[in-house]
Amino acid sequence: MSGTRRRSLLRAALIAAPGVEGLVIVQGDADFTKSPGGTFNVGWVGVGSGVVPTPGEVMLAVGGDLSVGAGTVLDVGANARDASDELLGGNVDVGGITTPDYETDGSRYRLNNGALQQELGAAATAPWSTWGGRSRWAGGCSSEEPWSCSSPWCVAGDPECEP
Repeated sequence: MSGTRRRSLLRAALIAAPGVEGLVIVQGDADFTKSPGGTFNVGWVGVGSGVVPTPGEVMLAVGGDLSVGAGTVLDVGANARDASDELLGGNVDVGGITTPDYETDGSRYRLNNGALQQELGAAATAPWSTWGGRSRWAGGCSSEEPWSCSSPWCVAGDPECEP
């Protein structure tokens, strides 16, 4: 299957999905536009595996530009609370710019007390630059027990998953 076809299928799946649980890293541009609109959850979702990023940490990193379409709300870290039940939400790091601009119109971004930084350049995705096109657990895991990991994105049984 060609790279263009895979990207088209992924985009179609994301448009139809209510969200993506876990740490999401996009090396290029990311467009979150749901048709006919609605909320798209990233990091923590209403019902999922429960294997989620740490509250208050980066949950979405975009190497290029980030856009959120009309009628869509990008909800990052919904219900991401610490041990004392304080809502910390999730952070978003963007290499390029946001459309609409988060700083002038944040109405399409719900970070739940998290933060969004843009125009970071390569630093936005640098912590994950060695991952390439492969999926990995972000930490605290073993390939023998991937369900024990604290942050998702690993292929179960991948010998390169770091414990």
